[in-house]
Amino acid sequence: VTSDSSGYSYLHGVSCPSATTCVAVGYDTNGQSVTTTGAYSGGTWTWSAEASVTPDGTGRGYLNAVSCPTATTCVAVGDDATSQSVTTSGTLSGGVWTWTTEVAVTSNSSGHGDLNAVSCPTATTCVAVGYDSNGQGITSTGTYSGGSWTWTTEVAITSDSSGRGYLRGVSCPSATTCVAVGYDTNGQSVTTSGT
Repeated sequence: VTSDSSGYSYLHGVSCPSATTCVAVGYDTNGQSVTTTGAYSGGTWTWSAEASVTPDGTGRGYLNAVSCPTATTCVAVGDDATSQSVTTSGTLSGGVWTWTTEVAVTSNSSGHGDLNAVSCPTATTCVAVGYDSNGQGITSTGTYSGGSWTWTTEVAITSDSSGRGYLRGVSCPSATTCVAVGYDTNGQSVTTSGT
């Protein structure tokens, strides 16, 4: 994949809303979030040059995951230069993806959050997970209405007996059910589910 002007980048998440289209996200060496789109044709994947996403007021963005509930809409999550969770949404129109400026998600009482995974079971609902500065798993729910996404304040998930949990992946098979996975401070795998 051709990187942006920074010369180097790291893709961290991908979502494929169809058998012939995928969207990947990550960040470059300048701390700017990037996206690229893959198209499958004639037995070969072709990827667009990476494009930067406008960061929030901190000037930096690091996208970790993306979910595309439809062929023309995607939602990505990550964090910014001050360890605040951020989100951005992409829309495909006229063959071109346009991404919104990254917006910070309100953290819980720890003051910081890092969203590592997102799943959008419908075009208007997404669930993201990660961890806060206290090493507690967190979750936030996004709702699309009136042309924009609104995200709930991050909520800590009760950890196992180790006292800490770091959620790294989530999948929502329906609009009312999600399962998240990660690990605890002892290096043991953990799971949690939400309804």
